[in-house]
Amino acid sequence: MPATHLRRSLAVLVLASTSGAALAQPASPPPAPPQTPAQPPAQALPVSDITKPNPYMKLVRRREWTVRVQITLQADAGVNYATNYSFNDRFRFDAMTMVFPVVQSSASSLWREGSIDSTLYVEQTPVDTRTELIGPYHSNAVYARFDTDGGDARTVRLLHTHQTTSWDTVFNELEAIRVPWPTGPWPDEAQSTFGPQQYVNPQGAPGPSVAALVSQWTQGKDPKSISPVLLAKWLAGQVQELVQLQGDGVNRAYSLAGGFAVEGVELQGAENTSIFRRGSSHDMTCLLAAVYRAAGLPARTVIGIDDDPERRSREVRSWVEFCLYDEANQIVTWVPVDIAQLRSSSSRMRALDRPWEYFGIHDELHEIAPFAFHFIPPIDVRSYNSPAFYGWRQTPRNAPFAAQMIDLDVTRTVQRGAPTSVTPTP
Repeated sequence: MPATHLRRSLAVLVLASTSGAALAQPASPPPAPPQTPAQPPAQALPVSDITKPNPYMKLVRRREWTVRVQITLQADAGVNYATNYSFNDRFRFDAMTMVFPVVQSSASSLWREGSIDSTLYVEQTPVDTRTELIGPYHSNAVYARFDTDGGDARTVRLLHTHQTTSWDTVFNELEAIRVPWPTGPWPDEAQSTFGPQQYVNPQGAPGPSVAALVSQWTQGKDPKSISPVLLAKWLAGQVQELVQLQGDGVNRAYSLAGGFAVEGVELQGAENTSIFRRGSSHDMTCLLAAVYRAAGLPARTVIGIDDDPERRSREVRSWVEFCLYDEANQIVTWVPVDIAQLRSSSSRMRALDRPWEYFGIHDELHEIAPFAFHFIPPIDVRSYNSPAFYGWRQTPRNAPFAAQMIDLDVTRTVQRGAPTSVTPTP
């Protein structure tokens, strides 16, 4: 029997097994996010301490990073068609808020408390240097928030830095595959991932094409008839075979201060990627997260800056982390799955009974500084033309048009002592 047929037969047999009864579906999604960033949730979730001993995940090869971001907004130029003269528009606001993400803890990273150093500028004037964290929101996402009173300006700029520590991950799949589905609710951090997320499952429920793929890949059987780890591996392999990588998913539109900045990322969304069966690495990330959620498995997207000295600007990487919850021992483990790297190395699924590089085991994560769980913040803010991780809000209304430039960088830093974490004040 050909290897491909043998592998698929194995998966069908496993899915058809009745070794575990169908367990409870996830509870209802969390409430909708607040309408403005001025209303963080009433209760903050604790930050996971990934440095504690974990029987399923080991961290190795530590490296410290400083994340550096510059966001520049320029009021868009317009034309007075009555006179045919061009003019430069301006931002006019009574108040303005800008937010930028901070990943406090992921499967492979932990940020350093008190390391934020940021300044919001209106024109050349610094208007806010405070460090205020709001959240958590969907996927335990937390944002640094900056505010100013009324202004009239052509340019608004945010300079932001913070420090984080990254590790490679070593996954004990033999032990993890024995962990069953929880009989009770998922932990809050995992449960929140079932809520709506732009470009993944914007309506909350999976799109029809994504749902159809999951039903096809599981032969219409209950996904919970096999262990969460085996299900996650099987579905990752199916996405690996389905999607052809195309493009890098980045809008490179501007030259800035002699360097190179981007407008943001290009995304077509999980549903379109499942239909077209091609897309960028970020499209594959969105699709895998949507597939996992459709199968009842909590999953979040993770976005980081890769330290690649051969590039003029750092590469933006994204991957998925699914939640493995050992309910009996109250152990929460987020498992990284780099679906784009899986697809880059092979267009075919590997044997399920062997470990896969980039499925839990990842020897490049120490070179990547995670900084976001969302391409667009899950709160009522906006960016311009392309998703760009940050968001802003003006009152009484947002400017309809603007030019947007974002410059991302990461540099190695030397720190003494272990990194610490903090929970944002609600």
